[in-house]
Amino acid sequence: MNYFEGLKAIVLSGLAAFLAYAFNRWAVGRYGEEAIRLLIPIVEEGLKTGFAIKFAAPLLAVHVSFGFLEATYDYLANPGVRPAGRGLASLAALAGHAVFGGITALLIAKGLGPLLGIIITGLLHSFWNMSILHRT
Repeated sequence: MNYFEGLKAIVLSGLAAFLAYAFNRWAVGRYGEEAIRLLIPIVEEGLKTGFAIKFAAPLLAVHVSFGFLEATYDYLANPGVRPAGRGLASLAALAGHAVFGGITALLIAKGLGPLLGIIITGLLHSFWNMSILHRT
């Protein structure tokens, strides 16, 4: 990946994160915690993968950069949580989005196509969120 591709991935992940943040706030306000379980993961996967494909950016880099932005937000937005807990949550966000990006890239490379890759990875992301919410 060259400098331009890396910069493009960062910009696109920022756009995806901004749109996901706006959508997430609306969806949680409208549907409550249930939105976190299914709707939000599929939208996030669609934004990350969709932007990467539409603008020919490195898919995994967009997913990892998005994960970094979400991890940073999670850390900063929860000052009442002890630092170790925020750090662990942030690390989980970064690692999770990296894994989801890797799975999506693998599914697309295996010929399943972007839409099916987004749906499958979105469902995996949903299961991940359900597991995390169940533990808290």
